[in-house]
Amino acid sequence: MSAGAEVFRCLPEYFDAYLIGLTATPSKQTFGFFNQNLVMEYNHEMAVADGVNVNYDVYRIRTKVTGGPMLIV
Repeated sequence: MSAGAEVFRCLPEYFDAYLIGLTATPSKQTFGFFNQNLVMEYNHEMAVADGVNVNYDVYRIRTKVTGGPMLIV
């Protein structure tokens, strides 16, 4: 278990209750806290297929800032 997960674990263990974790961006500490236990993964492609999310398109816009040389003053 990572140090971050160990520090965080003392708070939920203080309370006598079930612990449910939900995050959109799981980190090493999150996986460590739950002993690498991933009960369910619901990714963007599945959410689009289910009609929960909509798909997206990426448009790159070139401007003077993004297209030219960068100067650090």
